[in-house]
Amino acid sequence: MATLQLTVSAFKDPKCLATYEFTHKSVAKSTEDGACDSDEASQPPLRFTQSDLVHEGTSKVYKGTLVNGGDTPLRVVCKLIQESPKSNPAWLDHEAAVYENKLADLQGICVPRFYGLFTGTIADKPASCIILEDCGVALQGYFSAYPQEVSIKSFQLLMAVHKRGVEHRDFWPRNIVVDNVEQPTRYNLIDFEGSYPRHQCLVEGPEIEIFNFPRVQCPELSRIGLELQLFVPWSVRFFGSGVNILSFRGAEGLARAGRRPATLTDEQILQEARRVLGEYGDKYRRYRDYVAGKKTMMIKPLA
Repeated sequence: MATLQLTVSAFKDPKCLATYEFTHKSVAKSTEDGACDSDEASQPPLRFTQSDLVHEGTSKVYKGTLVNGGDTPLRVVCKLIQESPKSNPAWLDHEAAVYENKLADLQGICVPRFYGLFTGTIADKPASCIILEDCGVALQGYFSAYPQEVSIKSFQLLMAVHKRGVEHRDFWPRNIVVDNVEQPTRYNLIDFEGSYPRHQCLVEGPEIEIFNFPRVQCPELSRIGLELQLFVPWSVRFFGSGVNILSFRGAEGLARAGRRPATLTDEQILQEARRVLGEYGDKYRRYRDYVAGKKTMMIKPLA
Protein backbone atom coordinates (compact mmCIF):
# COMPACT_ATOMS: atom_id res chain seq x y z
CA MET A 1 0.00 0.00 0.00
CA ALA A 2 1.35 3.46 -0.92
CA THR A 3 2.70 5.60 1.90
CA LEU A 4 3.23 9.32 2.29
CA GLN A 5 6.06 10.92 4.23
CA LEU A 6 4.53 14.19 5.35
CA THR A 7 7.01 16.86 6.42
CA VAL A 8 5.23 19.87 7.93
CA SER A 9 5.41 22.19 10.92
CA ALA A 10 5.55 20.08 14.08
CA PHE A 11 2.26 20.21 15.98
CA LYS A 12 4.07 20.51 19.33
CA ASP A 13 6.59 23.09 18.11
CA PRO A 14 5.48 24.91 14.90
CA LYS A 15 8.95 26.47 14.57
CA CYS A 16 10.37 23.06 13.69
CA LEU A 17 9.56 20.61 10.91
CA ALA A 18 8.51 17.07 11.66
CA THR A 19 7.92 14.08 9.40
CA TYR A 20 4.84 11.91 9.84
CA GLU A 21 4.14 8.59 8.15
CA PHE A 22 0.73 8.37 6.45
CA THR A 23 -0.88 5.52 4.49
CA HIS A 24 -2.92 5.86 1.32
CA LYS A 25 -6.64 5.28 1.77
CA SER A 26 -8.80 4.26 -1.18
CA VAL A 27 -11.60 6.67 -1.94
CA ALA A 28 -15.10 5.24 -1.84
CA LYS A 29 -16.46 5.01 -5.36
CA SER A 30 -20.02 5.94 -6.15
CA THR A 31 -22.25 3.17 -7.51
CA GLU A 32 -22.11 4.49 -11.05
CA ASP A 33 -18.30 4.66 -11.02
CA GLY A 34 -17.75 1.03 -10.02
CA ALA A 35 -15.08 -0.40 -7.75
CA CYS A 36 -11.51 0.77 -7.60
CA ASP A 37 -9.08 -1.94 -8.67
CA SER A 38 -5.78 -0.08 -8.77
CA ASP A 39 -2.71 -1.91 -7.48
CA GLU A 40 -0.68 0.24 -5.10
CA ALA A 41 1.66 -2.43 -3.76
CA SER A 42 4.57 -1.54 -6.02
CA GLN A 43 4.35 2.23 -5.70
CA PRO A 44 7.34 3.99 -4.04
CA PRO A 45 6.72 6.20 -0.99
CA LEU A 46 5.47 9.70 -1.73
CA ARG A 47 7.13 12.63 0.00
CA PHE A 48 5.44 15.94 0.77
CA THR A 49 7.54 18.82 2.08
CA GLN A 50 5.92 22.00 3.35
CA SER A 51 6.96 25.40 2.06
CA ASP A 52 4.17 27.56 3.51
CA LEU A 53 1.26 27.27 5.94
CA VAL A 54 -1.53 29.16 4.14
CA HIS A 55 -4.55 28.43 6.37
CA GLU A 56 -5.15 27.33 9.93
CA GLY A 57 -8.56 26.57 11.40
CA THR A 58 -10.39 23.26 11.77
CA SER A 59 -7.90 22.15 9.12
CA LYS A 60 -4.37 23.17 8.26
CA VAL A 61 -3.51 23.87 4.63
CA TYR A 62 0.08 23.76 3.46
CA LYS A 63 1.69 24.54 0.14
CA GLY A 64 4.69 22.46 -0.81
CA THR A 65 6.13 19.86 -3.14
CA LEU A 66 5.20 16.24 -3.75
CA VAL A 67 7.90 13.85 -4.91
CA ASN A 68 7.23 10.36 -6.25
CA GLY A 69 10.53 8.50 -6.55
CA GLY A 70 12.66 10.18 -9.20
CA ASP A 71 9.80 12.08 -10.82
CA THR A 72 9.84 15.85 -11.15
CA PRO A 73 8.43 17.42 -7.95
CA LEU A 74 4.85 18.65 -8.20
CA ARG A 75 3.63 21.89 -6.65
CA VAL A 76 0.74 20.79 -4.46
CA VAL A 77 -1.45 21.71 -1.52
CA CYS A 78 -1.90 19.48 1.51
CA LYS A 79 -5.09 19.84 3.55
CA LEU A 80 -4.62 18.20 6.94
CA ILE A 81 -7.12 17.52 9.73
CA GLN A 82 -6.14 16.16 13.13
CA GLU A 83 -8.87 14.80 15.40
CA SER A 84 -10.04 17.31 18.02
CA PRO A 85 -13.31 18.38 19.67
CA LYS A 86 -13.84 20.74 16.72
CA SER A 87 -12.51 18.71 13.80
CA ASN A 88 -12.97 15.23 12.38
CA PRO A 89 -10.51 13.66 9.90
CA ALA A 90 -13.42 11.75 8.34
CA TRP A 91 -14.55 15.05 6.79
CA LEU A 92 -11.77 14.57 4.27
CA ASP A 93 -13.16 11.16 3.25
CA HIS A 94 -16.22 13.03 2.03
CA GLU A 95 -14.23 15.72 0.23
CA ALA A 96 -11.96 13.16 -1.45
CA ALA A 97 -14.97 11.17 -2.67
CA VAL A 98 -16.51 14.32 -4.19
CA TYR A 99 -13.31 15.07 -6.12
CA GLU A 100 -12.87 11.47 -7.29
CA ASN A 101 -16.47 10.74 -8.21
CA LYS A 102 -18.75 13.65 -9.07
CA LEU A 103 -16.01 16.08 -10.08
CA ALA A 104 -13.56 13.69 -11.74
CA ASP A 105 -13.97 15.23 -15.21
CA LEU A 106 -13.54 18.77 -13.83
CA GLN A 107 -10.12 18.08 -12.29
CA GLY A 108 -7.50 20.34 -13.86
CA ILE A 109 -10.23 22.50 -15.42
CA CYS A 110 -12.54 23.88 -12.73
CA VAL A 111 -11.24 22.12 -9.61
CA PRO A 112 -7.72 21.04 -8.62
CA ARG A 113 -6.30 17.69 -9.62
CA PHE A 114 -6.67 15.22 -6.76
CA TYR A 115 -3.58 13.16 -5.84
CA GLY A 116 -4.87 11.08 -2.95
CA LEU A 117 -6.29 10.66 0.54
CA PHE A 118 -3.94 9.56 3.33
CA THR A 119 -4.42 8.65 6.98
CA GLY A 120 -2.07 8.45 9.96
CA THR A 121 -1.56 9.74 13.49
CA ILE A 122 -0.09 12.96 14.83
CA ALA A 123 0.64 13.23 18.55
CA ASP A 124 -1.27 9.96 19.07
CA LYS A 125 -4.41 11.38 17.49
CA PRO A 126 -5.97 10.18 14.20
CA ALA A 127 -5.33 12.48 11.25
CA SER A 128 -6.10 12.58 7.53
CA CYS A 129 -4.89 14.65 4.63
CA ILE A 130 -5.67 15.13 0.97
CA ILE A 131 -3.12 16.20 -1.64
CA LEU A 132 -4.35 18.56 -4.36
CA GLU A 133 -2.85 20.46 -7.26
CA ASP A 134 -1.55 23.92 -6.35
CA CYS A 135 -3.67 26.13 -8.61
CA GLY A 136 -2.45 29.52 -7.42
CA VAL A 137 -3.83 32.12 -5.03
CA ALA A 138 -7.19 32.30 -3.27
CA LEU A 139 -9.25 35.47 -3.63
CA GLN A 140 -9.55 37.63 -0.53
CA GLY A 141 -12.24 39.86 0.96
CA TYR A 142 -15.42 40.30 -1.07
CA PHE A 143 -16.31 39.71 -4.70
CA SER A 144 -17.24 43.41 -5.02
CA ALA A 145 -13.52 44.26 -4.73
CA TYR A 146 -12.81 42.47 -8.03
CA PRO A 147 -13.73 43.20 -11.66
CA GLN A 148 -17.12 41.96 -12.84
CA GLU A 149 -15.45 39.28 -14.96
CA VAL A 150 -14.27 37.57 -11.76
CA SER A 151 -17.86 37.35 -10.48
CA ILE A 152 -19.06 35.90 -13.79
CA LYS A 153 -16.28 33.30 -14.00
CA SER A 154 -16.78 32.33 -10.36
CA PHE A 155 -20.50 31.86 -10.96
CA GLN A 156 -19.73 29.71 -14.01
CA LEU A 157 -17.56 27.51 -11.79
CA LEU A 158 -20.52 26.98 -9.49
CA MET A 159 -22.74 26.21 -12.48
CA ALA A 160 -20.27 23.53 -13.62
CA VAL A 161 -20.24 21.91 -10.19
CA HIS A 162 -24.06 21.97 -10.00
CA LYS A 163 -24.20 20.36 -13.41
CA ARG A 164 -22.35 17.38 -11.86
CA GLY A 165 -24.84 17.16 -8.99
CA VAL A 166 -22.83 18.91 -6.27
CA GLU A 167 -24.10 21.78 -4.12
CA HIS A 168 -21.07 23.60 -2.72
CA ARG A 169 -22.56 25.22 0.43
CA ASP A 170 -19.50 27.38 1.21
CA PHE A 171 -19.17 29.70 -1.77
CA TRP A 172 -16.89 32.58 -0.75
CA PRO A 173 -13.95 34.34 -2.43
CA ARG A 174 -11.53 32.39 -0.23
CA ASN A 175 -12.66 29.22 -2.03
CA ILE A 176 -11.96 30.59 -5.51
CA VAL A 177 -8.34 30.03 -6.54
CA VAL A 178 -6.84 31.77 -9.58
CA ASP A 179 -3.53 31.36 -11.33
CA ASN A 180 -2.88 35.11 -11.39
CA VAL A 181 -4.77 37.67 -9.29
CA GLU A 182 -4.06 40.56 -11.67
CA GLN A 183 -4.96 38.74 -14.90
CA PRO A 184 -6.49 35.36 -14.09
CA THR A 185 -6.80 32.83 -16.90
CA ARG A 186 -7.79 29.78 -14.86
CA TYR A 187 -10.35 29.68 -12.05
CA ASN A 188 -10.77 26.81 -9.60
CA LEU A 189 -13.37 26.08 -6.93
CA ILE A 190 -12.06 24.38 -3.78
CA ASP A 191 -13.20 23.20 -0.32
CA PHE A 192 -15.88 20.55 -0.82
CA GLU A 193 -15.68 19.40 2.79
CA GLY A 194 -19.26 20.46 3.52
CA SER A 195 -20.71 19.98 0.03
CA TYR A 196 -23.82 17.98 -0.84
CA PRO A 197 -23.05 15.49 -3.67
CA ARG A 198 -26.62 14.39 -4.40
CA HIS A 199 -27.90 17.75 -5.56
CA GLN A 200 -30.62 17.74 -8.20
CA CYS A 201 -30.26 21.17 -9.78
CA LEU A 202 -33.51 22.69 -11.00
CA VAL A 203 -31.90 24.85 -13.68
CA GLU A 204 -33.45 24.12 -17.04
CA GLY A 205 -31.30 24.33 -20.13
CA PRO A 206 -27.53 24.82 -20.58
CA GLU A 207 -27.47 28.60 -19.96
CA ILE A 208 -28.51 31.14 -17.34
CA GLU A 209 -29.46 34.74 -18.09
CA ILE A 210 -27.69 37.33 -15.95
CA PHE A 211 -28.17 41.09 -15.51
CA ASN A 212 -31.84 40.39 -15.03
CA PHE A 213 -34.18 39.19 -12.29
CA PRO A 214 -33.30 35.67 -11.09
CA ARG A 215 -35.29 33.10 -13.00
CA VAL A 216 -33.45 30.01 -11.78
CA GLN A 217 -35.23 27.63 -9.44
CA CYS A 218 -32.03 26.43 -7.72
CA PRO A 219 -31.74 28.10 -4.28
CA GLU A 220 -27.93 28.16 -4.16
CA LEU A 221 -27.46 29.52 -7.68
CA SER A 222 -30.18 32.12 -7.12
CA ARG A 223 -28.69 33.26 -3.80
CA ILE A 224 -25.11 33.41 -5.09
CA GLY A 225 -26.19 35.22 -8.26
CA LEU A 226 -27.80 37.90 -6.11
CA GLU A 227 -24.73 38.18 -3.85
CA LEU A 228 -22.49 38.56 -6.93
CA GLN A 229 -24.86 41.25 -8.29
CA LEU A 230 -25.40 39.18 -11.43
CA PHE A 231 -29.11 39.09 -10.60
CA VAL A 232 -31.23 41.87 -9.17
CA PRO A 233 -33.73 41.29 -6.34
CA TRP A 234 -37.40 41.21 -7.18
CA SER A 235 -38.16 43.45 -4.20
CA VAL A 236 -36.82 46.28 -2.05
CA ARG A 237 -37.11 46.63 1.71
CA PHE A 238 -39.25 49.62 2.64
CA PHE A 239 -40.05 50.25 6.31
CA GLY A 240 -39.52 46.58 7.12
CA SER A 241 -41.60 45.12 4.30
CA GLY A 242 -40.67 43.81 0.87
CA VAL A 243 -42.18 45.64 -2.11
CA ASN A 244 -42.02 44.08 -5.60
CA ILE A 245 -39.80 46.28 -7.74
CA LEU A 246 -42.18 45.87 -10.69
CA SER A 247 -45.27 46.99 -8.76
CA PHE A 248 -44.44 50.73 -8.78
CA ARG A 249 -42.61 53.41 -10.75
CA GLY A 250 -40.20 55.81 -9.08
CA ALA A 251 -39.96 57.06 -5.51
CA GLU A 252 -43.51 58.43 -5.55
CA GLY A 253 -44.82 55.01 -6.55
CA LEU A 254 -42.86 53.27 -3.80
CA ALA A 255 -44.11 55.79 -1.23
CA ARG A 256 -47.68 54.92 -2.23
CA ALA A 257 -47.20 51.17 -2.63
CA GLY A 258 -45.17 50.46 0.50
CA ARG A 259 -45.99 50.46 4.16
CA ARG A 260 -46.71 53.96 5.53
CA PRO A 261 -45.87 54.51 9.21
CA ALA A 262 -48.50 56.75 10.82
CA THR A 263 -45.85 58.71 12.72
CA LEU A 264 -44.18 60.05 9.54
CA THR A 265 -45.31 62.78 7.18
CA ASP A 266 -45.81 62.25 3.46
CA GLU A 267 -42.58 64.14 2.79
CA GLN A 268 -40.59 61.96 5.19
CA ILE A 269 -41.98 58.83 3.56
CA LEU A 270 -41.07 60.17 0.12
CA GLN A 271 -37.54 60.98 1.28
CA GLU A 272 -37.12 57.43 2.56
CA ALA A 273 -38.41 56.05 -0.75
CA ARG A 274 -35.82 58.13 -2.63
CA ARG A 275 -33.07 56.91 -0.31
CA VAL A 276 -34.06 53.25 -0.71
CA LEU A 277 -34.22 53.46 -4.50
CA GLY A 278 -30.96 55.40 -4.67
CA GLU A 279 -29.23 52.70 -2.63
CA TYR A 280 -30.81 49.99 -4.78
CA GLY A 281 -29.67 51.70 -7.98
CA ASP A 282 -26.13 52.17 -6.71
CA LYS A 283 -25.78 48.55 -5.60
CA TYR A 284 -27.21 47.13 -8.81
CA ARG A 285 -25.82 49.75 -11.16
CA ARG A 286 -24.39 47.07 -13.44
CA TYR A 287 -27.84 45.63 -13.92
CA ARG A 288 -29.30 49.12 -14.39
CA ASP A 289 -26.75 49.93 -17.09
CA TYR A 290 -27.50 46.74 -18.99
CA VAL A 291 -31.23 47.22 -18.75
CA ALA A 292 -30.87 50.80 -19.99
CA GLY A 293 -29.44 49.36 -23.20
CA LYS A 294 -31.88 46.46 -23.10
CA LYS A 295 -29.00 44.02 -22.80
CA THR A 296 -28.68 40.85 -20.79
CA MET A 297 -26.12 38.08 -21.05
CA MET A 298 -26.44 34.31 -21.33
CA ILE A 299 -23.68 32.33 -19.64
CA LYS A 300 -22.78 28.64 -19.60
CA PRO A 301 -20.87 26.53 -17.06
CA LEU A 302 -17.10 26.77 -17.46
CA ALA A 303 -17.09 23.09 -18.36
